[in-house]
Amino acid sequence: MGRVYHRRGPAAVRKLLYPDAFTLNALAGRGIHAEVTLHSSGVTVPTPEAPSLGVWDQVPIRVAAEYTTPDMRSATLSGALYNPWHNLVTSHFGAPLIDSTSTVLPIDKRALTGRFRWGRYKVSGPCTVFRSVHNNYFHTLIDNLARVFLLRQSCYENVGTLQMLFPTSPTEAEQFFLERYLPDNVEIVVVPDNQYIAPETLIFPCFLMRRTMTYLPPSYLQDMLPHFLPKRPRNKRHRIFISRRIGPRGELRVIRNESKLYERLKASGFVQYYLEDLSLSDQIELFYDAEVVVAAHGAGLSNLIFAENIALVELHPGKMIIPNYYYLCKSLGHQYATWKGNGGHFEDNFSVDIGQVVELLPPELRD
Repeated sequence: MGRVYHRRGPAAVRKLLYPDAFTLNALAGRGIHAEVTLHSSGVTVPTPEAPSLGVWDQVPIRVAAEYTTPDMRSATLSGALYNPWHNLVTSHFGAPLIDSTSTVLPIDKRALTGRFRWGRYKVSGPCTVFRSVHNNYFHTLIDNLARVFLLRQSCYENVGTLQMLFPTSPTEAEQFFLERYLPDNVEIVVVPDNQYIAPETLIFPCFLMRRTMTYLPPSYLQDMLPHFLPKRPRNKRHRIFISRRIGPRGELRVIRNESKLYERLKASGFVQYYLEDLSLSDQIELFYDAEVVVAAHGAGLSNLIFAENIALVELHPGKMIIPNYYYLCKSLGHQYATWKGNGGHFEDNFSVDIGQVVELLPPELRD
């Protein structure tokens, strides 16, 4: 029997763990002074398909036929701490700044025991942060990298060396993206992960999207993509079917009848790829020349950011979907379609109705 969608349980636990969690708009009594250095209002964009998608009811705001992006903000904080074991910004008493996570506040043993760690590791000079609570490939490329866009603005050119705090050395993906996109005055500094970090000042770039609603601002895309895209014309020839192997968390969203699905897709020119077998550069090259992608919901679809005007068919195990890639497609100009199964959870393994999946392909690929 598959898992079920969690609703009230984790939310109740978070209320117990974090009764004092706060936002950037409510700093009174937190011992933190904030000077907003960047601010631009969000924009409203049409999302006419969203209400009919069957979106998970735990998304942060109501899904509607229009979507307003978050305000683009960055602030210089004095008196804030950095919690390196969860990559959260906190008050001096460990209360977490909700704006410092792109997903949800963590529920684990360290979330409780960390509140009683009062050691302080001081860092002189201006600092900033990159990671969030969750930092897989999707969060690195889609959530976290967008924060660097704010650090690239002219108001930070003359702050001197800006220290980007990491509790461990950057991952391969982080290193790949940061070395190509960080401004010259930012350097990565690895700090102890067993005590709070007390920076002299903390330049805090907010996330440019909401949890599960990853509509990326055009100004960011125009600035970021030239640092990564191949310097050649596109050759839109790849029909991509992404396959999943057993990962660190076991089998998640594995298609049980994948071989039969691929047999049918192969007849329409699709090629099966295991993205973990490709270097990051090769993944970019692959998606740069993509025409259409079929895949189960997963982090590999983050590479859609490197494609142009393609069609995506996203396969979901359950009756409700996580809409990350719908909103990402809307921001990139891609066509989006989804197939939904009857599973009880969005990470269940599942079988697909092959005929129904084929009907979601572009018309010229259905025969």
